[in-house]
Amino acid sequence: MCGVLGIVGEHGDLGVAHAMLAALRHRGPDDQRLVELPGAILGAARLAIVDVAGGHQPRLSCGRWVALNGEIYDLDGHRRALAAAEHPLGDGVGDTALLGALHSAFGDDVLPRLNGPFALVVYEPERRRLLLARDRHGQRPLYVASVPGGVVFASELTALLTHPAVERRLDPIAVRRYFLHDIAPSPRTLLAGVHRLEPGGCATWTPSEGLRLRRWYEPPAPSVAGLGDDAYVRTVGQAMDAALARRLPSEVPWGVALSGGIDSAIVALTAARYGAVSTFSVGWERKAFDESKLAARIAGVAGAAHREVVISDADIARDVPGFLAGVDEPLGDEGLVSGWYLGRLAQPHVKVLLTGDGGDELFHGYPTHLADLVASRLPGALQPLLASVAGRLLGLLGASERQVGLDFQLRRGLAGLPYTSSEQRHAVWLSSVEPALEPAFFSADFRRLWDADDPFADVRQGVAARPDLAPVDALYRRLFLGDLLLTKVDRSLAASGLEGRSPFLDPAVVALADGAARRQKRRGAELKWCLRRLALALGVPEDIVRLPKRGFSAPSAAWLRGPLRDYANDLLAGPELQGAGIFDRAGIARLLAEHQAHRVNHRKPLWTLLAFVAWLRSLGPWRLETSG
Repeated sequence: MCGVLGIVGEHGDLGVAHAMLAALRHRGPDDQRLVELPGAILGAARLAIVDVAGGHQPRLSCGRWVALNGEIYDLDGHRRALAAAEHPLGDGVGDTALLGALHSAFGDDVLPRLNGPFALVVYEPERRRLLLARDRHGQRPLYVASVPGGVVFASELTALLTHPAVERRLDPIAVRRYFLHDIAPSPRTLLAGVHRLEPGGCATWTPSEGLRLRRWYEPPAPSVAGLGDDAYVRTVGQAMDAALARRLPSEVPWGVALSGGIDSAIVALTAARYGAVSTFSVGWERKAFDESKLAARIAGVAGAAHREVVISDADIARDVPGFLAGVDEPLGDEGLVSGWYLGRLAQPHVKVLLTGDGGDELFHGYPTHLADLVASRLPGALQPLLASVAGRLLGLLGASERQVGLDFQLRRGLAGLPYTSSEQRHAVWLSSVEPALEPAFFSADFRRLWDADDPFADVRQGVAARPDLAPVDALYRRLFLGDLLLTKVDRSLAASGLEGRSPFLDPAVVALADGAARRQKRRGAELKWCLRRLALALGVPEDIVRLPKRGFSAPSAAWLRGPLRDYANDLLAGPELQGAGIFDRAGIARLLAEHQAHRVNHRKPLWTLLAFVAWLRSLGPWRLETSG
């Protein structure tokens, strides 16, 4: 990961820019630079991966000042395109220098040509024009806000907030959406007037036009692969091989984040074809949740040098309060903690971690797909009866010790039943606070601030943006993967100055997933049919292939009853929650009491709330936006 920043317009302040750069130092520990230009101050904190010796940034190339967080692949292909256009190749050898040449040749239309995870900056001093853009999946973050006379941007919200003109005004609608989606969906953030560019989005600024946000990525035309099952599995394997080869850095050490699931196993075993592999995994002292032995078995098949860390309750009690207080923007996903420990484990050994992110979203890996299959076939008349029977059963079950026990699954399943569209059902199943729970969670005064709001507006927009996909696939791709999971990966690894790369998000692999027949993703009750066949072909033991999804999860339900019990009680009784006027204090107290007494597993709303209140405490003086 790198960090980029800038103050563009009339009132650049070098002291503020230095403070912003200091806030991003963890993202780029190798080199930090600022350049002061007419009408702009640009900066970058660099994690040196490509052109390690000479790739300093920001840099001037073909009349443009450019900075890049991430990497652009296929540089030889881009050089050929420039040569065919009889255009200079830029001032330097790396991808950042080439970016200046590409933009000089093709303008903003260069964006669809780029393959890779990126958040990029192009500033044209002569035109006083700024371009900011993110990759099509949202693998690298970028925040921007208008300020008097210009704009300010940065890779992290914390850096943006060092600028005195960026206000801490809490957006009520964004808060509501945060608790529904575990993050405020882009281009919103929790703060009014501050934007996180959406995946495949860009922003431009000029003195005459001001700040303009748009989406540059246009989905491809629908296609049908038309391949038989065996040929399809082979073709996906070949595409993964090529995608992984593109992501192997040649100048710095790399490794694989190994969860014990099949997606990261496919990455590790494919990577083993290219030489010695280092793998890294996180386990838990609580044996009921620890699956590190599965990761170690996969590492053995790959012949990898494997390292793991086992996290104890004492570690959680010591580390998590400080970690949550320092998170740049709250996320309602406890896997952020797993990723943070993983980054600390890997950082002394590698600079790049290959991950299995995207496999579940592309190839139907979540059990909610099976739940939806059942729900969509239930006659409406049966739903009240089912809810009644399930409710009585839940009263007998109590709260399981498991993170996702039968009681948890039943409650989540029932929460989604009243919704008629599949994408709304999935959004509710993934949520922390679904609309039906809001009256017991938020204060009446706060709910009045968004009386006319459609809670599923982001779902509708995400579906509309991808007409080439089934609505549920569009939901997972845009909101779940693009906003939540990839932000989680970025935050957790960037804290240790590491870069994450996912071969599954290569355009060739994505195109194959989009063109697959449904049976090649889900066959009966078997999810990720194609990837399970590919994993078997690569040598993953069959008993591991048959296991349900796991990933880098964490036992937050147990933490809230154990090592974080006192922390949660103190934080949720503190002034941030009690004095904010946002929450129903009695409702929150009831959720906490039921969870800690093992009556109901409320870990999702409680963890998402804990992350939010910890962030609110670290935010400093803020006010609630009430003007609509």
